[in-house]
Amino acid sequence: MSTRIRDVLWVLLPKTIVAVIVVGSVIAWSTAVAQSLEDARLHNQAQQLVEQGHYAEAEQLYKRLLAINEQALGPDHNTVATVLNNLGVLYYHQGRYAEAEPLYKRSLAISEKHFGREHPALQDSVTKLPQPKF
Repeated sequence: MSTRIRDVLWVLLPKTIVAVIVVGSVIAWSTAVAQSLEDARLHNQAQQLVEQGHYAEAEQLYKRLLAINEQALGPDHNTVATVLNNLGVLYYHQGRYAEAEPLYKRSLAISEKHFGREHPALQDSVTKLPQPKF
């Protein structure tokens, strides 16, 4: 390899590497934004189904959201905690208390892990858990 080619490569290579890293970051960021928008769309759709009383369909959407988010973000992500909580609320409103409780507890555990037990939003979370009506 000639000295001239080597000198040109020496100058261009770092810039090329930086460009590849930037492009990769932009692609990763845009993928995350697209996933976030899809999550929001599915969440809104599930909420509308709950409001319309279509609980079985809403349950399927929440389970789908849970699977997507657990796979994409990991089982201990805040978004997973939100979906767990929403599915728990759905079960609670259907009187499915035994199914709702572990979802609430897991959601709370994830939130405590991220924010700490003393976080103001979690101060009285346990006392705010819905209680079954007998």
